[in-house]
Amino acid sequence: MADIKVARIDFRLIHGQVITKWIKYYPVDMIVIIDDALGSDDFMIEIFKMAVPKGVKFKVIPGKDAAKVLESLHAKVFLLFKNVETCVRAVRDGVTFDFLVVGGVPGEGGRRFISDGIYLSPAEFGSLEEINKTVPEIIFKSIPEETAVTMEKAKEKLG
Repeated sequence: MADIKVARIDFRLIHGQVITKWIKYYPVDMIVIIDDALGSDDFMIEIFKMAVPKGVKFKVIPGKDAAKVLESLHAKVFLLFKNVETCVRAVRDGVTFDFLVVGGVPGEGGRRFISDGIYLSPAEFGSLEEINKTVPEIIFKSIPEETAVTMEKAKEKLG
């Protein structure tokens, strides 16, 4: 079974912050992206593979297969989701982990500011509250050095 060190929501998926910062704080031997659209885009998969650090494996899993595939992996995993919806769907479908960092969520579509580079709609926050029943720790921050915004503080910001 995969040892998920950290799960992260970030619309950019694999990018400089993941590579240079987060993996130093949470050393892993595999990055796994759960995403239906990316799972069928061979070109983008190849682009992301080029961004993965040397010595780290990479896998893209469609959401419907995620729990089963993660169960079969024997690796320390950094789990990535493109958005809140995909993360929530994965948890509902049986993907389990203990720690979620909400990172890059763009400020479009009526979302409200939570922290640097992180905006949420009330509906997205409600979905995070739902999965917080099974995911014990959810925080909001873009980079590891930042002070985390807790679920309680995020709720206050949403008013």
